Amino acid sequence: MPLYEYRCGHCRAVLTIRQSFSDENAPACSACGARSMKRIISSVSVVKSERERVSDLSWVDRNLAGRIKKKASGKLGPALQDAVDRMESP
Repeated sequence: MPLYEYRCGHCRAVLTIRQSFSDENAPACSACGARSMKRIISSVSVVKSERERVSDLSWVDRNLAGRIKKKASGKLGPALQDAVDRMESP
């Protein structure tokens, strides 16, 4: 179940609760008991697998490889050339 944040219209307290998608009832304020809670927009967290995180960073390797080649003016040793080639591959 997702977390939702509510702000009390009476005392301005902010409450974070775990609530199902289908539950549209606003909770009572835990600070003052008022029923004037309004849902507010809060930050979102997305969980990714290790593979997804690595693929999201592949552009960093390609960018760095291009910068290495430019800086070296095409004069890379075999080991560094091999590393740059691997960085540029998808």
